[in-house]
Amino acid sequence: MWIWDIRLSSLLAVINTAVVLLLLADYYAVWRHRPRRLPFYLALLLIGAGGVAVGNALWPASGFYGQVYGESDFQSVSGSQFRPVAITFDDGPSPPYTTELLAVLRAYHVPATFFLVGEKAARYPQLVREIHGDGHEIGNHTWDHRDLLQISRVEAWQEIDRTNEIIQNLTGVRPQLLRPPHGFRDRTIIDMAGQRGMRVAEWTVMARDWQNPGVDVIVDRILSGVSPGAIILLHDGDGRDGVTPRRQTVEAVKRIIPALLAQGYTFVRVSEIPWPMDWRQPVEEEDHSRDN
Repeated sequence: MWIWDIRLSSLLAVINTAVVLLLLADYYAVWRHRPRRLPFYLALLLIGAGGVAVGNALWPASGFYGQVYGESDFQSVSGSQFRPVAITFDDGPSPPYTTELLAVLRAYHVPATFFLVGEKAARYPQLVREIHGDGHEIGNHTWDHRDLLQISRVEAWQEIDRTNEIIQNLTGVRPQLLRPPHGFRDRTIIDMAGQRGMRVAEWTVMARDWQNPGVDVIVDRILSGVSPGAIILLHDGDGRDGVTPRRQTVEAVKRIIPALLAQGYTFVRVSEIPWPMDWRQPVEEEDHSRDN
């Protein structure tokens, strides 16, 4: 459908303009004592459509704009004997917290998925190599954590490609996963990832640890929300200023991992969670030189 070729921001601009015009038409009709109110109800309908479009761009589990890791019901894909869970960390690498988390993961022989900010990967190359050397999966979290919905196609490509390039240069492996900042995406972002042979990875459980609510709160929020196939969202860095401490997250992970192991969960990388097989098909890269 034609609507999929429009950026969410452009679609909302069209909706807002149409709503204003319809409300003006309704006001004119009322003023002329001809209150048919059809324009008013059409305006309400468009406002609702805009809300649906925005809500699905922000909701991590939504497949409205295209499939993402996190939307599928794991139980419908696999049997109940295997209880996988993926623990992920955003906004790094960030010393000393990334180093401390790696030590915890190493102690429990647990794999994780790190979604790295490209600018920080370039700043801390040894940490990137250490993450890769320990066998963890590395995903793309854009170059400088910009909201991909608020920039042009060309800028979004640059955010993704620059990060892919630095990670591949440091590890020899090109990222296969993209986690947009805040999880915000539209159809264009889903397609951009696909054109690079990547999948968008969201999450199913988060503790809002970026707010530093306390170790007990982080642990409780994660353990109460986990189920087989869960993708846990935590942070080893700060996508905004890079200086917010992540000590609470480190201490929480020391409790979360043994608790989940005791419940029979198996830690896996995000790409190792069983998903529908059609997701595994390779995607050919497309020419994006004319995107704007």
